[in-house]
Amino acid sequence: MCEDEATVFSLQPDIWEAPRDDVFLRFNMSLQQVAASVSEFSVCSRVFPTALTTLQVLFSYATADDTANILVMYIKNTNLTFRYNNKPQKAIQNVSLFTIPRQWRHYCHVVAGETYTLYLDGEVLASGSVDADDRILPLNGTFIVGQEQDALSRGMNKNQILKGYVTQIDFWSYGLLAKDVEALAKCRSKMVGDVYSSERDETELFHVESKSLPLSELCRKEEFTVVFPELRTFEKAEEICHLIKTEIYTLDTTESNNDSLHFAPAELCHKKKMWIGLIYDTDSDAWRKLSDGEVIARTNFARDQPDNPNREQCVLMDTNTGLWSDYTCSTNKACTLCGSRSPSLLYLRGACRHTKTETMFEVNGYLRGKPLFHGYYGFMIMLDEDQKWILFDTTTNESLARVTGDTQYPLGKHVWVLARPLCDRSPGEFLPFSLSACQDGQFMCHNGECIDVANRCDGTDDCKDETDEQNCTILMIPSGYIKSKPHSHTDRHPSESFQPILLFQFLRFLGIDDVRHTVSLEMNITVQWKDTRLTYRNLRRKAYNNVLLKIDNIWRPVLLFPNVRAGEVSLHNEHVYVERTGAPQEGDHNSVDMDLIYDGNAARLVQEQKYSGSFECDFNVFYYPFDIQLCHVEIALDSRERASFSDLRVAVRGPERDGVHASASASSRQPPARPHTLLQQNLLLAPQHRRRQDGRRLVPLLHFPPLPHHPRPHIHRVPREEEVVPGEGWWHCTEGRGEGVRQEDAVCGSVLRRATRGGRVPVWVLVQAVHAYVISGGDEWLSLRSRIDA
Repeated sequence: MCEDEATVFSLQPDIWEAPRDDVFLRFNMSLQQVAASVSEFSVCSRVFPTALTTLQVLFSYATADDTANILVMYIKNTNLTFRYNNKPQKAIQNVSLFTIPRQWRHYCHVVAGETYTLYLDGEVLASGSVDADDRILPLNGTFIVGQEQDALSRGMNKNQILKGYVTQIDFWSYGLLAKDVEALAKCRSKMVGDVYSSERDETELFHVESKSLPLSELCRKEEFTVVFPELRTFEKAEEICHLIKTEIYTLDTTESNNDSLHFAPAELCHKKKMWIGLIYDTDSDAWRKLSDGEVIARTNFARDQPDNPNREQCVLMDTNTGLWSDYTCSTNKACTLCGSRSPSLLYLRGACRHTKTETMFEVNGYLRGKPLFHGYYGFMIMLDEDQKWILFDTTTNESLARVTGDTQYPLGKHVWVLARPLCDRSPGEFLPFSLSACQDGQFMCHNGECIDVANRCDGTDDCKDETDEQNCTILMIPSGYIKSKPHSHTDRHPSESFQPILLFQFLRFLGIDDVRHTVSLEMNITVQWKDTRLTYRNLRRKAYNNVLLKIDNIWRPVLLFPNVRAGEVSLHNEHVYVERTGAPQEGDHNSVDMDLIYDGNAARLVQEQKYSGSFECDFNVFYYPFDIQLCHVEIALDSRERASFSDLRVAVRGPERDGVHASASASSRQPPARPHTLLQQNLLLAPQHRRRQDGRRLVPLLHFPPLPHHPRPHIHRVPREEEVVPGEGWWHCTEGRGEGVRQEDAVCGSVLRRATRGGRVPVWVLVQAVHAYVISGGDEWLSLRSRIDA
């Protein structure tokens, strides 16, 4: 073997072959003459997996049956484990690494001093303190590559293997320097281990073949290509390439152009033309790569070509000669060559796989004139003899399912009929599967196209097949849901009631009748609550985009108004929507639809209702015109189960004008005769003395009682009608009693007198705990002018 070559060993590389437990390399460490034991060492190897297994074991070292894990390195799903004297190294326990088949990766484990370091492709992946009860590593055991030994040189398991190729396996009796590891990984060095080297030492091979490869081949970045033999226009060729996350392949060197003639079996595109990834740029008069827009450095046009690039802006290659010609993009059809710099990663969803890596597929090879979809863990999606797409398990050598109907490729969402039990379903039953390149955070259109999940159900057709606007129901109700019962919080005592949040928004007074003793008004009542029994799909950021269309299938609060007069209350309109309050659940790798799912704790239901009604009020005008009338609106929950309002879960708003609103609080009480908590919203009515000749009348002044923990209401001096200026002078306004008005009332009166200077109409001040609001009383009812926060 030449100095610039390396010996490559094959370990069950055939993707069609079921895994075995008798394929491995073995070296007896007792044969080495370097040391009897070590406390510092380095172990490196270069690996090219062709498929994955439950446990991908890179190497295993045992000195006896009860010390089988004295050294072992394996990958399970995406988790790495390196055991040193049977102790997992904590430095890499949180490292996640996905193994990509058909790529060379260089691993190197270095124990030097008190530090363990894992290098991947010459760079530090993780480093930390060595975890080992005993640092002494005896060098008299069995070193095995390709299997995990549960006892000394035995106890193999076919699901704990390495499937692919391995080379440059070396063991040193000291810790390598970082520069040496990098040189090895980048193929700049052939430094071999002093304890063991697969290049130097005689190694036992069990059903293993070996061959020599140039060292440069191990570090060459290969491009991945696939041929779709059907004839397509350039636009359709782009679409099929995008479905597997590739572009129409660009042939920018003579070598790659010649290689392209051997990308696929000759019959796929024999005597046909093939689209290549070039497009003519009329502005720069140059041919540019479709992948990155760069001007191509070298072309391979046939004689007298291109002959009309301004109209024929695409390029076809003759698969017999390899020569190019310019053609019209929209009318001509040819087979398609797709390519990328990394393997095209696809996901099969719906087949009930345990881990995400088990859903991963690649396009690898051809069968019966079509590309073959290879699952990393032994599944195949391929054409059978009847030209039907089937899901085939190479580990058991049996077909699992078949696509129903005719489809050119299994990409996208299709219905499959089961041939074997799967997902707790019996043969003959139907299941939807999807195969696409869509990642987390994307939505898969039914044709396999990927769009941002934020575009799902946004009212715009982002998928070419328009499936992103189908099945946009937000609400998912579980079986056994009882809509007559409110949700019961698990963190509450069973005897405690469920307490929704209520927002009372006063809109306007419709009338005051001191004869019938009623006040009529309009109001909005908003109730918010969480129902953890429910789940939601694809919630939008803005809550008003999450309106529920069917609201009669879930529990929601029904409001009663005990002090309404003769049933004179009307519900004018109502809406129920969902407000997003948390993050969606972690994506389910088996979800065919790839919707974002929110559980009941990550969202709350909001019910908005607009009412108008007349409410009873006991007017006492004995002290008129110095009287103040206190009216209220009573709101109760009508529920068969325990549900109540709480003072701390109620908010109130006053009249809105120009986006300014008054906010305050409300109180609740529990009358002994009523089974549910009653919310009482107070309204304070005071007479207004007009300085015109139209007499006197009652004008409503809203008064919102503060919560117990708030300070008493205060009022500020009002210099002008349009403005409230904060300052030091705040007074407590009490109820006036004719001639017995106290000093505080005189201050309030002076405020009113100062506010009416110049003959303007009187101005009332809306008082609450920490805000002052100017309300003008004129021919109009109430108008809010401004708000100043204290």
